[in-house]
Parts: sequence; structure tokens; C-alpha cells
Amino acid sequence: MTITNPLEGQNVSGTVICTADSNCDSVKWYIDDVFKAEDTSAPFTYTWDTTQYPDGDHTVKAEGYIGGVYQCEDSVTVTVGIPPPYVTITNPSEGEEVKETYTCTADSNCESVKWYIDGVFKAEDTSAPFTYTWDTTQYSNGDHTVKAEGYNGGVYKCEDSVTVTVYNPPQSWVEITNPPDGATVKGRVTITVDASSDIDTVEFYIDGARKSRNRRAPFSYRWDTRRYSDGTHTITVKGYSGGEFKAEDTITVNVANHSIALLSFLVLFLPIGIYYRRR
Repeated sequence: MTITNPLEGQNVSGTVICTADSNCDSVKWYIDDVFKAEDTSAPFTYTWDTTQYPDGDHTVKAEGYIGGVYQCEDSVTVTVGIPPPYVTITNPSEGEEVKETYTCTADSNCESVKWYIDGVFKAEDTSAPFTYTWDTTQYSNGDHTVKAEGYNGGVYKCEDSVTVTVYNPPQSWVEITNPPDGATVKGRVTITVDASSDIDTVEFYIDGARKSRNRRAPFSYRWDTRRYSDGTHTITVKGYSGGEFKAEDTITVNVANHSIALLSFLVLFLPIGIYYRRR
């Protein structure tokens, strides 16, 4: 004997067709242990007018008989009446760690759901499934509260909230702090780099050729520009974390070793030449 309708815990209203699966000759139906009807042929059913009962929990019971002798029974408890408004956040769950773009979801029998982050209204969804796309990168790492409020006809009915932990790994970056982009350099130049806290290794490149690898902050490389021709050259630095490439930065500088030396020579000796020609 198994009651197939209604189901345990179901909310019912109006007229309900109670059904039972049984290999007995007949089934007797009871509501709250009060006999209501007997069906002597499968499928065994009973039409229950729930409007004659107060809202709340009620028990539906079916007893199986063979030759008029009791054999077995099954019962379920259901709730009569319109279910009370509810909203339940189904995602994220309490205490969950979230990051980047996260889709919040809620189950509700309300007409609309309003979403709040840390008590600040963010969006309203007027159709199920009720969702909100949360950009957690706009929030600090740590605990934050997600709240969903249910509304019917624009009137607040219910709410649910969870506290979650936002954790977005720091954005990796490296920046050449010396020399500045477009600078004119000569002789030995110290290239210095600033980097995000997760960067543990920096590689230095001149014109695409790797020249040094520095595994300890502050990151720097002593570049002897005298080994390079005068003119434009590129400096590139690449940052790594745990051996994984994370970020890079590139600047262009102008090497001027020989031209500056020539200019100095001309400034020093040109007046002497002019003096001798005058004599």
C-alpha cells in the first residue's frame, strides 16, 4: 500500500484527487483518522475537498483490505492552504568562498526578489529563477553579506541571507621605475622594478634578449649601455610567481654614449682650432 498523491509535506488546496497503489481488494480513505470513503477497484482514489478543512497540517491515510480484512496502510501529512511566502538563497551557501563574477540564485514563491550586498540594494529580479550576477572584484577580500528579499505586489514578505568570504587573488603587475620611458641613458644604468606582492622573480631583457634573473626584491639590474650602439633600445621585465608568468612591462630608451663623447670633444677642442686658424 502506497499513497502516490498527495506526497508527504506537500502543500494542497481546493479539490485534491488522492490516489493509492495497492494489491488489495479495496482501500479505505481517512482524513485526520476520520473515515471518508472506500474504493473497491483500482486505481484506488478519493476526491478530497480541502476547502472544508482549516489551513494547516492534515493527515491522509489509506488502509488496504482483502475479503474485508485489514491488511496494510500508508499515510502522509500535508499542509492545506496557500503556502506562506518564502525565499531561500540557494547559491552561494553560508560560509562559502567566492571570487570574480559570481551568480547568486534564490528559490522563492514570491513575485519578485530584491538583492542586497552588505545591506546595499543591487538589483531586482521579477521572474524565476531569481538570480543576481555579483562582481566580487569590486569588493574587498573578507566577509560580506548576501541578502534576498521576497515581494508580492511590491510589498515585502520575507527574506534570507548568507555570509560569504570574498577572496580575489591580488592582480599581478611589474613596473619599470628607472629609467623612465623615453629617457636618454649612457654608461652603466641601474634598472629598477616595482612589483605586486605575489611576484617572486623578475627577468630583465634588453632588445628581447634575457640578461638577468633576479629572485629577491627590490628587483634591479645593472646595465652597461656602452656595449650597445647609440640609438633606441627596449627594456622589458617579466614577473613570475612560483615559476608561472604573471606580468610584464616594456619601455624604450635612447642610448647616447658616443654622441655625447663626440659632443664633449667638440666643445673642448673646437675653440682651440679656431684660435690657431686666426693666428
